[in-house]
Amino acid sequence: EALAPWIQNDAWRRIKRDMTKKEETVPLRFLLRWKPDRSAPEGHKANARVILQGFKHIDTTTKKLKTESPTVSRCGRNLTLMVVAQRQWSLFSGDVKSAFLQAEATEQSNVYGEPSPDMRRRLAYMMNLKENEVLQMIKPAFGDPRAPRQWFDDACSTLLKLQFTQHPLEPCVFTSTRDSDQNEPDAFQIKNGAWKVLDGVLALHVDDFLGGGENVNSVADIERKTSRNKKNEEVNPDTFLGRVLMLSQRYKFGSWNFTSVEGEIIFCGCQLAQNKDKSEITMSIEAYTTKVAPISVSKEKRQKPATPCTPAEISSLRGLIGALQWPASQCSPHLQCTVSHLQSSVSEATIEDLLTANKALKFAKANSDIKLYYKKIAPTMSKVLFGGYTDASWGSRKDGTSQGGMLIFPTTESQIRDGHALTLCCL
Repeated sequence: EALAPWIQNDAWRRIKRDMTKKEETVPLRFLLRWKPDRSAPEGHKANARVILQGFKHIDTTTKKLKTESPTVSRCGRNLTLMVVAQRQWSLFSGDVKSAFLQAEATEQSNVYGEPSPDMRRRLAYMMNLKENEVLQMIKPAFGDPRAPRQWFDDACSTLLKLQFTQHPLEPCVFTSTRDSDQNEPDAFQIKNGAWKVLDGVLALHVDDFLGGGENVNSVADIERKTSRNKKNEEVNPDTFLGRVLMLSQRYKFGSWNFTSVEGEIIFCGCQLAQNKDKSEITMSIEAYTTKVAPISVSKEKRQKPATPCTPAEISSLRGLIGALQWPASQCSPHLQCTVSHLQSSVSEATIEDLLTANKALKFAKANSDIKLYYKKIAPTMSKVLFGGYTDASWGSRKDGTSQGGMLIFPTTESQIRDGHALTLCCL
């Protein structure tokens, strides 16, 4: 099952070993793991993935490769959620199945894979691979440092061909517009004098899409139009629905998930839900936070908080800080100050820092049900403003330096002027 997508997508080709260079041939292995699956009785299922050990390739060890691949930022993701709630669109996510293997082929590849004995036996049966042959990678391979960038370039090129517009400040956010007239709310005029209106938005994180738009409210809206067994309905290709349909035809998606159907969708570890009238989206990370374990500190050490930590204890502290940093950076701003203080103390950590980290974890679990809210706050997008608030605590760190903080949020002029408390959407 793990090998089939490689063969189906023509991701590699057989080539005699004596036609390749040793330093350009790297191991191919299976990565075995448990994958979360709500439909499985145990909540997970066995999964295998083919991995190329690209770090051993000569290009990786001797050259500066173009490997940087953008992923949607926290601000880009949150802005997407804000727009979807403001326009009251259905929030959905979609994951591209074996995304790297669906990118365009590279005929001049100098990357070759040497299958493990177990893999070679299976490939001998599936594609008649000979003992004197290896596999030339002609599509981005899992484990190749260049693969994420190659996939992003392919996905970006596809979205631009479909007439999505890439955000100038956020390369992983793409917007869709359709023809309009000047009397439609939120219509705007472009250089050639035509009137347009925003009709959809997509955020891309590696091979996962998140977004919403006009007339895309369920899987049926996509599958009904793309099914070969049913007569295709006329869909304007210059609309969000039309562009999503063409995107689903260009790439094979593993699944499409809608909050209106699933009740909750998971995107990059965050739980997203939407109310019935689609005017409010909530985001939390409760399921993740509850699984994090505290650091074990003996009673004797707790009585001597000024004692320096051992290397093993510092390692445990780094692990816990890393575990807390993820929810703090994603959707738990109430953890950010404490996590920042802990990060600055690692180099000279004491038992007191271990206890502080455990207290922070306890606080995180006790408040893991706190959600971030993204709401419709104005009748039209043109009424939405952006505000910022900054503050700092003077000399609050161990070394006497200060801790600063900043909050960016959408609001309206009326909310600012009436002087009443309001729920902030954190961007």
